[in-house]
Amino acid sequence: MLPPDPSFVPAAPPASPRPLDPSTLVAGRFEIARTVAPCGRGFLYAARDAQDGRDVTLEVVPSALAADLALAQELEARTARTARLPGEGIARPRAAGVDAALGAFWIAHEPFEGESLRTRIARGRVTPREAVAIVTRLLDALAPAHAAGDVHRGLEPDDVVLVREADGREGVRILDFGLPRAIAAEAVSPYVSPEQARSSAWLTPAADTFSVAAIFYELVAGSAPGSPRAPLGEVAPQTPPAVSALVERALSVDPGLRPMGAKEMREALDRALAPAPPAQPAAAPGSSGHGGPQRHGPAPLVNDGALRPPLSGAEKPKRGARWAWVVALIVVLTTCLLLPAGMLAVAALLLADGESLLPSPDPPVVSGTADDPPPVESGTADDPPTFGQGTADDPPTFGQGTADDPPSAAQGADAPDADRLYTVKQRLGAPSLGSASAPVTIALFSDFQCPFCARLKPTLEAVLAENPGRVRVVWRNYPLPFHADARLAAEAALEAQAQGGDGMFWQMHEKLFENPRALDRASLERYARELGLDGARFARALDTHVHGPAIDADIAAADATGLSMGTPTCFVNGRAVQGAQPLSVFRDAVARALAR
Repeated sequence: MLPPDPSFVPAAPPASPRPLDPSTLVAGRFEIARTVAPCGRGFLYAARDAQDGRDVTLEVVPSALAADLALAQELEARTARTARLPGEGIARPRAAGVDAALGAFWIAHEPFEGESLRTRIARGRVTPREAVAIVTRLLDALAPAHAAGDVHRGLEPDDVVLVREADGREGVRILDFGLPRAIAAEAVSPYVSPEQARSSAWLTPAADTFSVAAIFYELVAGSAPGSPRAPLGEVAPQTPPAVSALVERALSVDPGLRPMGAKEMREALDRALAPAPPAQPAAAPGSSGHGGPQRHGPAPLVNDGALRPPLSGAEKPKRGARWAWVVALIVVLTTCLLLPAGMLAVAALLLADGESLLPSPDPPVVSGTADDPPPVESGTADDPPTFGQGTADDPPTFGQGTADDPPSAAQGADAPDADRLYTVKQRLGAPSLGSASAPVTIALFSDFQCPFCARLKPTLEAVLAENPGRVRVVWRNYPLPFHADARLAAEAALEAQAQGGDGMFWQMHEKLFENPRALDRASLERYARELGLDGARFARALDTHVHGPAIDADIAAADATGLSMGTPTCFVNGRAVQGAQPLSVFRDAVARALAR
């Protein structure tokens, strides 16, 4: 057992402070304009620094220890160090000190706006998808600090603010990084690692991975992990089992059993969310590691007959074995002759009763059925479309991504049931390519930042070219939460559609996949100018996130299928094909759909 830290003085229980009134002057220099959000043991305020006239986000923490001069000096030194940490996810302090009249510590940060994670939790339990997105941002914010040798030492939901970055991305700001122990999180907090209660000298980045795991636990379970702690898989069974296992490991009492830092935990989370590659064909392209049944071991080695040595006398088949083969052959031949007759008889009975061999679909689905093809928005039977420009005379090339672009993790790990018909709710106005009367619809759920989605595009183009008038493709957005730029890129593509129709969507779609590493706000606006879009309208759409509801509707439609989703995922008349599968797989899926 680690020795106690004799220098540690626990903080007094907070006294539920009230927010300061507007126009209050803090430390004789910061004039409060309004309250932004509650934080750990105080509040965040929008304020103006009278010394230089600059706006700040001011953190004010009332404390009985505010009169401790040594503690105030330690606070100033630690916040100065925090200001030098790399990364944008940590609230960047400009200055810190004490207001003796208020009896409070204060920290002036670079300005930001947002909602406290504690406030978000108070609104209700968070879905695993949203929890993964939040925790991913936390880990990305912590990783540079961990690499620099710094540890937060007490991360909890009160220290996290959910923000919207200037370019439209969702982000976080982590408060109180490395604060003195006496004014940081209490050692008895359910978010604080066990070793921190014993000695601050033994803290490593694994202390923060414990805190992140505890935050994830509360997000999906609805309450912080207690002691004893119920397994996450029991209190939040909707969480993917591999993710639950990772959280349990990160909550280990022994820090040596946890991910050793934010980078390691982020990588472990990606692996937990990534399904195994398809079992067949062996060399098929992937889908961010998505899709296909899991292979539980190496494929058996096949000894080529030309290389097989002759059987020795002891190995030659016996006479009884030869008769067994003869009997088996007779049984197979008999079955082949009788089975068609039996199938015809069953079909006749079903037709006589007026029954269908197909299940009745739920409300309108994008995937459709052969008997009732769903409505489409664009395309003609005479001119099979291509991605990008949308003309047969000038088919565009496809962005293939880059070979060194690592596969991203998906949301789920289960392979789809090859014979199941999934219901995919349609969204009117979703961009599409293909004939309005096509009997086969491929509902494509994709992510502009996923390299495997880019690799699927030539395959779908070939499917459209081979089946003029018989196949259409409907684009649906499924930006993965750990692809930071994917959602804003989806908004940009939908705004291109809003200004120029489906053809303009596919042109923007092409630019986005051709530039997978340049999906920031400035790049998106440049693509809009290159396509001749209204720049002011385009920027306003990204600022107001006017296409957010459409993206949310696509995500909800994907999640409602009940299939563990990854990208790319296609539904061919309701049958799921996950991953950047080869053309032969899609040919087979289309043939099965047409046969129905």
